[in-house]
Amino acid sequence: VALINSLNYDAGTRIVIVNDSFFNSTNNYDLRINNNVDGVMNLTNVTLANNNISFGTGGNVTLNVFWYLDANVTDTAGNSIYYSNLSIKDKDESTAYNGYTDTSGAITRQTLQEYWQNATTSYYYTNYTVNATKPGYTSNQTNINLTTNKQVSLTLSGLPISINITVQPSTVNNNELTQVYGRLNDSNSLGVPNHPINIYINNTEYTYNSGTGRLVPSPSYTQPTTDTNGNYNYTFAAPSTPGNLSLIHI
Repeated sequence: VALINSLNYDAGTRIVIVNDSFFNSTNNYDLRINNNVDGVMNLTNVTLANNNISFGTGGNVTLNVFWYLDANVTDTAGNSIYYSNLSIKDKDESTAYNGYTDTSGAITRQTLQEYWQNATTSYYYTNYTVNATKPGYTSNQTNINLTTNKQVSLTLSGLPISINITVQPSTVNNNELTQVYGRLNDSNSLGVPNHPINIYINNTEYTYNSGTGRLVPSPSYTQPTTDTNGNYNYTFAAPSTPGNLSLIHI
């Protein structure tokens, strides 16, 4: 029985591509390649129920087996960590993926190779090492044996973080402009780049309006962040009601 969800064949290059399928045969091979056949067969998320493959003689066929890997990064409270660097390396330390998590803490689904095989030999790329890092957090990694689809979840613990703040001028009248600037450091005194900061004035959240280039009392615009060196510098107009400014790193 072969439940095939997707199959493509390129006659010119002799490549057979099968995705998201299930092969199962009773008293026979799950996959049998005939004699005197050349080409490549790529199986992605294809289950061979008995892992029983037959290669014919007189040909040259390479079978490549791939699986899906999904990964996400969170902090110890279960919150998604945006823009953490996530890398994936195979057993030979070759990089299969290196990129950054999105706002949900996840990366784009990866298709990674478990092994290739022909009539005489085989070669395995698993186990894979998945590593996540972000300034201001301790790194974390795990090893996976990629014999099926995998979901990897990594948790990063935050280092103690200090935030420096300067407001200039410190006292202003209604609608006069003032600047808030400083630096976010981790416990190693290294700047924490691209890190979100909540800015509140009179308990009202201020976000960055790129059109005016200022902080405004609205949650509808971009959340302020540090730059690539851990520094921040924003301008806002003083509200009509006197009050206090507070910054919270998250």
